[in-house]
Amino acid sequence: MKLIHIIEASATGTLSMAALLANEQASKGIETTVIISIRPETPRELGNIFSNDVNLQFVDMSSLPGKIKSFFLLARIFKDSDADVVVMHSSYAGFIGRIAALLAHSKAKLFYIPHCISFMRTDIGRVKKYIFVMFERLANIKKSIYIACSNSEGEAIKNNINCMCVVVENAVKDNFKNDLDGECLKVPFKVITVGQVRVQKNPRLFSRISEKVNSLVDNVEFIWVGDGDDALKSTLADNKVNVTGWVNSTEVREYLKEADIYLSTSSWEGMPVSLIEANYAGVTVVAKNCAGNNDIITTGVNGFLFDQEDEAVSIIYELLESPDKRREVSGNALSIAKDRFSYDRYIKQMDELFFERNQLNAKNREGHPCV
Repeated sequence: MKLIHIIEASATGTLSMAALLANEQASKGIETTVIISIRPETPRELGNIFSNDVNLQFVDMSSLPGKIKSFFLLARIFKDSDADVVVMHSSYAGFIGRIAALLAHSKAKLFYIPHCISFMRTDIGRVKKYIFVMFERLANIKKSIYIACSNSEGEAIKNNINCMCVVVENAVKDNFKNDLDGECLKVPFKVITVGQVRVQKNPRLFSRISEKVNSLVDNVEFIWVGDGDDALKSTLADNKVNVTGWVNSTEVREYLKEADIYLSTSSWEGMPVSLIEANYAGVTVVAKNCAGNNDIITTGVNGFLFDQEDEAVSIIYELLESPDKRREVSGNALSIAKDRFSYDRYIKQMDELFFERNQLNAKNREGHPCV
């Protein structure tokens, strides 16, 4: 059995989910190759992210010349490898992978995991969104199975693309150390987020919430774990948000361990791995009510959703004063996460898709829509 992963968006949740799959498959003796593109935000420690059993190949898919060449490079790799399964991660990888497979006349089973498909973005107009949909429909000439990471993404795909699509929610390995009965009155009170500093994550909203909370109470530290756009980092710094820069996964978990609240200000998401990690770490989540976030969080059960920034400020202030409420909600979140977002569940569902050929062939013949 030969399997190829194509990873163009080589950072954050996309990289972590792709690595989780590739490492598991390689550990089972499957010949696993990861074709990856290096971008400025790509972690420097790729060798520690992927196991030694995974064959890493580097193809430039970020620069303009690289984008053009990548179609033909991937087509050649498909021909030479004679892969049984190809898994494409991110919208651009899904596009070039399918076109390359078409050029190579590849007979591999194609699976496409967008990790928040491009036309779900809320920072673009109708014309650009239409162009993204047209690119998806063009690439869909070479049939593949779409794997959405949330119901919101599944619905978006179903409403725009005539394809087979299944929903497999993200997961993380449960190796967090949490102490839900520990001290809840730490000083300073820490509000954290994890991810790239970029428009999607709405750092300006994070800054405004930080400014308003700090005008109401003392001893609250806002921390952004990650790196990214310099102008947006300056905006955060101007409002006394501590931007850590890039840190590895072990350090991320240390920051989560020390945090009281996880604040997500994202404008859109697929299904954010960082929120799931916060659930596992026993950190109370306060999240913007957007696609992806609201697939994970139910207000008052395993976190809190907000629509307006003043609502977020109010929720954070109340939680600061209510350690019992934080303990109750974070306990619920941990219990739910262990069941719903378990590593074993994720791998089982993916194995059924990738390797149970009779089931796949039957589904393809039936032309199942998103389910």
